[in-house]
Amino acid sequence: MKLSLIISLLIFIVVLSCSEKSNDNEKLISKLDSIAKELESIKKISRAETVFIEKKETVAVKKNTPLFVKQVKPPKRATPKPVVKQIKETNDPIFHYFTNKKVSVKITPWKDGKRNIYLYNQEGEITYEMEEIRHSYSQSVKLSFHKNGAVSKAEIHLNPGASMYWYETTISFNEDNLPIEKYDKTLPQQSINLEESFPSMWDKENRKWIKPKVNTIRPME
Repeated sequence: MKLSLIISLLIFIVVLSCSEKSNDNEKLISKLDSIAKELESIKKISRAETVFIEKKETVAVKKNTPLFVKQVKPPKRATPKPVVKQIKETNDPIFHYFTNKKVSVKITPWKDGKRNIYLYNQEGEITYEMEEIRHSYSQSVKLSFHKNGAVSKAEIHLNPGASMYWYETTISFNEDNLPIEKYDKTLPQQSINLEESFPSMWDKENRKWIKPKVNTIRPME
């Protein structure tokens, strides 16, 4: 708008001057030249102003402005509940055999929270009995075997229930399921028990365990 107003004003001046001195061609040409120069300078100034305005506009936009992206948290996965395996109680007895296919171990079905474990020799005679219990207290038995199918070791764990102690018994057997020796432990151990350090030995004739005699030596007075 300013540029067009200036141009029309200059033309008006030129026309006015020309009307007063129409015969003076040289002055007219010189004036036209000066007008053209002024127009050129006005154009340059207007271009410079335009460039300056564009630069100011571009500078107004901040570069490298950090963008804050809202992080979306993944949905929480539900923690799977532990699967409790229930021991299936069967009405059938469980058997383990010697390599000659004779019965080595018989485990009776559960009845009223109890079941019995019978060990046999190769003549079919019962050599030892154990019991597993599931009540307010519990007793479990873990068996290990010789290569011929006889029991090599029985690990018995007794949890009395309302007690801070539990008891572990380890019994070793020969290759004909006869007991040899037994170790008893009370856990956790509060002090050294000499009787628990020595095994009990199996009395085959009387079918019972014989505890070792521990002689304590008194200090001399």
